[in-house]
Amino acid sequence: MSGSHYKSGMRIAAVSLAALFVLVAMGILLAVTGVYRSVTDKTDTHFTQYTAVSYVLNQLRRGDAENAFSIVAFGDGDALQMEEQDGYRTLLYCWNGSLMELYTGNMLELTPDAGESLLSAQTLALTYENNLLTVTVTNDDGTVSTVSYAPRSESLEGGGV
Repeated sequence: MSGSHYKSGMRIAAVSLAALFVLVAMGILLAVTGVYRSVTDKTDTHFTQYTAVSYVLNQLRRGDAENAFSIVAFGDGDALQMEEQDGYRTLLYCWNGSLMELYTGNMLELTPDAGESLLSAQTLALTYENNLLTVTVTNDDGTVSTVSYAPRSESLEGGGV
């Protein structure tokens, strides 16, 4: 009798230990899943927040030359117009919730919807003062990202109209 009691007690202990192991493993899994979700959400936010201003900044660096840039009204507000050496121009602007890029001939007048959507952004604001171009992008969630750039060339065409 005591031997069977001992065996049933061992089974109960083994089952309890296995159940405890499963519960701890599930708890750890749920905690790790929450951390992973939080990290990916923050990564997505940072990507969206910084990619737009980074793209504009890289385009500025690529084409930095005397009178190569101007700030014009196009799309939903400000647009950065970059004169290319081949008689073309590139416009970066916001239109219908997207940061847009339009590469076109200097003589062509196109509408904002003719551009290529790069990523989502609500507004693009550009200011030019004291040889410092400030680019501000407002994302869909209202997050504002700003970067300033001092062109190597001495001035912006039109003085940042």
